[in-house]
Amino acid sequence: MKKALTLTIIAAGAVTVAATVMIAGFSGLPAKKRAVEQYSEALNFVPDEYPYANLEVPADYVPCKQQGISLMMPAELMQLDSDPDSFRSGVYMNADKSVLVMFEQPYEFGEMDLATIDEQASAEAMDRFCRSLGREPIKTWYDFFDMIYHLKPDDCNIHSMKQAAVFEALSYTKSEVLPVCNELWDWENADGDKGFIMRMDQASGEEADSSRYSIQAELYDPDTGNTSYAVMIKAQDSETCFRIANSIRLDK
Repeated sequence: MKKALTLTIIAAGAVTVAATVMIAGFSGLPAKKRAVEQYSEALNFVPDEYPYANLEVPADYVPCKQQGISLMMPAELMQLDSDPDSFRSGVYMNADKSVLVMFEQPYEFGEMDLATIDEQASAEAMDRFCRSLGREPIKTWYDFFDMIYHLKPDDCNIHSMKQAAVFEALSYTKSEVLPVCNELWDWENADGDKGFIMRMDQASGEEADSSRYSIQAELYDPDTGNTSYAVMIKAQDSETCFRIANSIRLDK
């Protein structure tokens, strides 16, 4: 869903809500109350610090490069298709299908420029909101997702109608773009590349497989912050997933 996101819903939404609040003569409290009531599940789900960074890569793992990413993985994993034009060429699996590594194609969001998608006042309101959180104004898509994922109820300034309106609009946006996952972690590899790791929901009913642990690791281009690189990793135990994830580097 986030791939199809247009920031118009943020900028335009913030201006519309702000105008409504100002006309009604309310403080920022009603906007916060609405946001918490409607988007509490999303607002209370924020990334944790990644706790598995010390898990080392086993000596018998072998290197693999795909889709702008390099990593180390168990030697028994085999590429499903050698044809580079095939989707299956980015999928590696062992014989008993207990471990899977799937490289996704890099996704280029394009340059972010809030000022060009709505009135300048909207971009300025967003910049002020970011600074109120101790953040620099949003310049890249990584900045955007990092701010959105960490948005929580206490970030609302109830003493400012405009800032509370921005918070309400961003709360809605978070409810739309937050990934469906069990856990979400901030992630930075040894090279300083930043992103997120998600423990994904398992299928339900007959499709459920309790023996599989699944994560997605996502890094952003450090030069632009506007291209994401992702790998899906599945195994019968969490340590295998995180050991592979800890070896991921952008292939610069």
